[in-house]
Amino acid sequence: MSTSPQVVKIQGGTYQDDLHLYRGEKGTEVPSTTQILDCVGLVDYSNVPGDTLEHKSRIGDAAHFATRLYDQDDLDPFSIHDEVMPYVQAYMNFVDEMGFVPEPEWIEKSMVHTVNGMPYGLTIDRIGKLTKSPTLSKYRTLIELKCAYAEEASWKWQMSAYEMAVPKDERIVRMALQLKPDKTFRCFPYQNPRDRDVFMWALALTHAKINEGMKWKRERL
Repeated sequence: MSTSPQVVKIQGGTYQDDLHLYRGEKGTEVPSTTQILDCVGLVDYSNVPGDTLEHKSRIGDAAHFATRLYDQDDLDPFSIHDEVMPYVQAYMNFVDEMGFVPEPEWIEKSMVHTVNGMPYGLTIDRIGKLTKSPTLSKYRTLIELKCAYAEEASWKWQMSAYEMAVPKDERIVRMALQLKPDKTFRCFPYQNPRDRDVFMWALALTHAKINEGMKWKRERL
């Protein structure tokens, strides 16, 4: 397998950021969590124009990059595009109001995880503690950053896949963090253990398609 500056070694394989492409240890392509949910119809952007999706994706990628630099104390605020800055400010407000302290090793961590012989790729945005939360401060919290207009059903299933990939001997809280263009944020905690069942069903069907040589992905995801 050829390598390039965009291909990085991760736990369980490699990741190519510009293509959002995961590969296992032997170089075989591995479906991402989003591709798995899309494969079985649990993610549907068919009614959203392609240019709108692309534009929103660019904003999300830029916001992820900037917030990562912020958590690593390496952010130059003057380098942030005006359209992206409100989402970054929303994250800063979340960190301040909730007292969020990320674990350095769990900032934008990509990996290939395998369950029952079925690998999938994922990138965990954050794991840390909400030190100012009266109810959650004693737990580690798995955070997924979202710049979407509204909550989407797939978020809880996506995050259950991430939770399965985290070694743990204690409770972990799943929480989607919606960053809004007005610099505010909204938290969506998920606790239903059946979310994992839904993802496992999707994972099994996706690998069934792959094993049978059937079409299983849309290239834009």
